[in-house]
Amino acid sequence: MPPATTPGSAPSAPASAPGAAPTAPTAGPGAAPTAPTAGPGAGPTPPASGGRRRQRVVRRTWRVHPLVAGAIVVVTATVAFVAIKVVASHPVAATGPRNHPGGGPSPGSSGVGGGTVGPIVFVKHGAIEEMNPDGTDVHHLVAAGPVPSPGSFVSSCCSDPALSPDGAQLAFVGQGGILELADSNGQHARAITVPSNGFVSKPAWSPSGKQLAFITLSCLDCNVLLEGHPTIDIVDADGSTIRPVVQSDAIADVGVAWSPDGTQLAFATVPRGRAVPSGAIEVLPVSGGRTRAILRGIPGGVSGMSWAPGPLLLFSNLHEPGIFQIDRRGAERRLTNPDIASSPTWSPDGVHFAAIELSGRVVVATVGAGVQAPIGPRGVSDVQWGGGPAPSTSSGASTSAESASGHSPATVGRRV
Repeated sequence: MPPATTPGSAPSAPASAPGAAPTAPTAGPGAAPTAPTAGPGAGPTPPASGGRRRQRVVRRTWRVHPLVAGAIVVVTATVAFVAIKVVASHPVAATGPRNHPGGGPSPGSSGVGGGTVGPIVFVKHGAIEEMNPDGTDVHHLVAAGPVPSPGSFVSSCCSDPALSPDGAQLAFVGQGGILELADSNGQHARAITVPSNGFVSKPAWSPSGKQLAFITLSCLDCNVLLEGHPTIDIVDADGSTIRPVVQSDAIADVGVAWSPDGTQLAFATVPRGRAVPSGAIEVLPVSGGRTRAILRGIPGGVSGMSWAPGPLLLFSNLHEPGIFQIDRRGAERRLTNPDIASSPTWSPDGVHFAAIELSGRVVVATVGAGVQAPIGPRGVSDVQWGGGPAPSTSSGASTSAESASGHSPATVGRRV
């Protein structure tokens, strides 16, 4: 007969027979098993075989696991921090190419936007230099020439470097204002055109890489006075044919830009006015013909511009530091803050662009994300980003520059 229990009290363990080992109580349905109660004079009931070993293993496991988990967290956080720092400091280098010893892009290297992103060339103290898009591997391509006499209009070597779309050739203005062409590493330079009574400036490669457009400035005595009307000329890359496109005293000596499809040229006009002179950006067919303005009222006039291989035209002006874009409606939009001063140049991927900040360093940016990082040395000028793949175009292509750029013939932007 089971022992009696007091109401509300826990049931007592069953009594053991004298000298007998205690028996474990029977657990009720769903109840957890209780530990056996030792009888008088009896030792504790030994655990089942291997019980102590399992207890030690369990305790040791729970002591080790937090240490392992903590180590994993620390290592993961450290790797993530290092990765973020690397990406933030080298935004384009993660996908841009590394230069081979010759100075051009490594063959087959893949860049941002699915294309090959080549090196950036620039001028520093009269010498042409080159660097990777992350600012590394800065090296000379063409040495500086002698300084011209004071007051001379003659260009000294070197200025206005421009890498071909395939990255194989480097065009630049050499000593005396002649247009020269060299290998991508600056070697084997040769004259392409030598003006008889003037000098050239601002060469720009066509998207196909088969031609160069540039500005020719005339003078009877270039050491004293500029005379005549500036001319925009086009020359074949082998120097075999040169022809004028347009001649006008309204052409500003700040460069020309090809449309993405290679059928039009953009140029800047000389600023006019009294308080704050203003200029314009005009375009005309490569074959020549009537010019039309796509943006007027640019304070101070244009100081630099870039069109192909980007989708839209970028420019800077001489009155307000910053890089601006002409959108598809023919309106102007600021892309960067005033710290970025001049010389916009599209990357071959048509997504990134480079420019020069007020401190004289090159900066890399995108239209959507803004400035990513300043790179390279200080005190640079005439920056140009080149060396990507030439776009595939057919000689019979019917695509117009208006459809590629978004500028219809009637569209004229105006600053407000």
